[in-house]
Amino acid sequence: MKVVVVDAAHLPGAVDFPMLDMDRFGWEQYPQLEGEALRERCWRADVVVSLATPLTAADLEAMFKLRLVLVAGELPVDDEAAAARGIELVRLAGVDWARPDQAAVFCRDVVQAIEARLRG
Repeated sequence: MKVVVVDAAHLPGAVDFPMLDMDRFGWEQYPQLEGEALRERCWRADVVVSLATPLTAADLEAMFKLRLVLVAGELPVDDEAAAARGIELVRLAGVDWARPDQAAVFCRDVVQAIEARLRG
């Protein structure tokens, strides 16, 4: 399983995602991906995490293995394109990225959501 965080530059200071409690996964974090760079880095992703980067139908279509998208708040994601492909879209609580406490909760919630949905 491959997880890609497309815009980790939004995380403040020392805040980061905890380790997944799963066997056999790859985790990639990029400071900021958009457009063609996003599609090139995520084309084999099973899970995409976006803190602030919108995901279009073209983005989702390029990610042929994608099963799960996790986003902060009401970030624009093409819900119809996700539903048509059977991609689960999980919207976690919005975050003030200037607040490390909120960012840390978001990171923890992302990892818990991935573990809960992809075990089995």
